[in-house]
Amino acid sequence: MTIAIQLLILLAVVAAIAVWMFRAGRKADGARTAGFAEREDLEIQELEKRFLEGGQLDPTALRKTLHELANALDIPVGKLRPSDRFDTELAPLKGWEADDAAGLLSRMLPKYGVGDRESAPEIRTLGEFVRAAAGRDPG
Repeated sequence: MTIAIQLLILLAVVAAIAVWMFRAGRKADGARTAGFAEREDLEIQELEKRFLEGGQLDPTALRKTLHELANALDIPVGKLRPSDRFDTELAPLKGWEADDAAGLLSRMLPKYGVGDRESAPEIRTLGEFVRAAAGRDPG
């Protein structure tokens, strides 16, 4: 076999692996968000009422935080709820633990100046995260 043929075979194998990984990632993203498909898509005003309930957060900061979380989680903002737990509703699919919500939380806590996962173990839900983060500017 010539070197050119070997390189073509190698290129074809690498391309096939890349396509498989892309499709598997898309399938995993779809499976994570499928649990939210049945939820009512709330207007931002209703979300504000739910997330601000019992708290004194700036609505603008709340909206910014919710949109950033929704984008990072690939879930429409209107489907998020304060009671969504990072280890349950937002938990990773089996086999996709590297793409988990706890990892997202670990990355976002320092960004918002809330600390890190070890210093903020009481943050288990989106509502708790928003109350801790919405009043801080991620810079």
